[in-house]
Amino acid sequence: ILPDNKILLGGSLSEYQIIIACYLNDEILQCSAAPSGLFATNITTNKVKLHWTADAGAIKYKVQYRASTSPVWISLNATTNLKLITGLAANTTYKYRVRSLCADVPASAWSSIETFTTLPLREGVNGEWSVVNVYPNPNSGEFTIDLPEININENISIEIKNMLCEIIYNEQINTAELNHQVQLNKNIANGIYVVELKTHDKIYSQQIIVSQ
Repeated sequence: ILPDNKILLGGSLSEYQIIIACYLNDEILQCSAAPSGLFATNITTNKVKLHWTADAGAIKYKVQYRASTSPVWISLNATTNLKLITGLAANTTYKYRVRSLCADVPASAWSSIETFTTLPLREGVNGEWSVVNVYPNPNSGEFTIDLPEININENISIEIKNMLCEIIYNEQINTAELNHQVQLNKNIANGIYVVELKTHDKIYSQQIIVSQ
């Protein structure tokens, strides 16, 4: 290795010989540096678009995010330097970080951890959005929902969604109950889920953390 950070492959520094050298610089090992320039845009009650500075050496990126109160990271892949995340809980602060996946090295270091906060639920066209009480939280997949005070004989729809906005639980109940117990599948993965209660004019929502 020469003083100017070149590698000499055979020969010498004689003017009559050929020097084959390669530079050990950021142009070659760009992926060794953690992604930077992280920021969030298009923040709504349940969505966000995450951005970071593109890495020319990256094949793809690994994005991780979690609620600030949760120890569980959720991992997603991205093929460009932005990622749309859906299925978030309203009025919740999330942490996120990014790393580059490359051909020359297995992966870069993780970026610094940044945060964003989703918007609170607000009054909609047909009524208002509110928070529902769920306990215990965190839980093992078994929990109780305090039902809102609504008109007698009105049905309530309960939906539980994962962070991909996929419905993993759906049930119709009546208003004769003051609270309702839910038992999720024993094989459910640990992580963050959103409980939604829907009446004819309101939607109630709460984030839960399942840890078995």
